[in-house]
Amino acid sequence: MNLDERLKVNHEETIAEFKDLRPAYESYERILKAYLKNELLEFERMGILKEDDYRLKTRTKTRDSFKGKLKRKEDDYTAPLSDGQADKKGFTDLVGAKITLISNYGLEAL
Repeated sequence: MNLDERLKVNHEETIAEFKDLRPAYESYERILKAYLKNELLEFERMGILKEDDYRLKTRTKTRDSFKGKLKRKEDDYTAPLSDGQADKKGFTDLVGAKITLISNYGLEAL
């Protein structure tokens, strides 16, 4: 077995590992959402934002989405589930958050 073959990501093992880890990512999503919501509520209390001025969305990558990205970007990632090790390239979008401003009212504050 040559070096290239040894460095290839084993899709089945990686997908199974993601399935096992996904509850932890979902927990992190809940923590992130609560933190961001608390910050947005603070802006509301300060009169910088109003509840209708923004939308907060969070998500954890689904198994199907993870599997699809793994297949599409196979050569781009040496360790999709790595924790940011310098010599490994992992997925950086397993959990995400987006704050959408409906108006420019609170733009400077954010």
